[in-house]
Amino acid sequence: MSHIAKVRGALVMAQTFAKHRILFVPMPCESAEEHARLVAEAWKKLDDMEAAAEEKH
Repeated sequence: MSHIAKVRGALVMAQTFAKHRILFVPMPCESAEEHARLVAEAWKKLDDMEAAAEEKH
């Protein structure tokens, strides 16, 4: 994936968080490995939040 595509993907994720009123912290990355780790952490956190919300209903 190109650098531009990764930046666009990050922008889409940030816009989605904002749209759904999910607080987030933008985090700069120094390597592809760090980026992949942080994206995985973000998805895990979203999954955890979704599971917690489902438990409340």
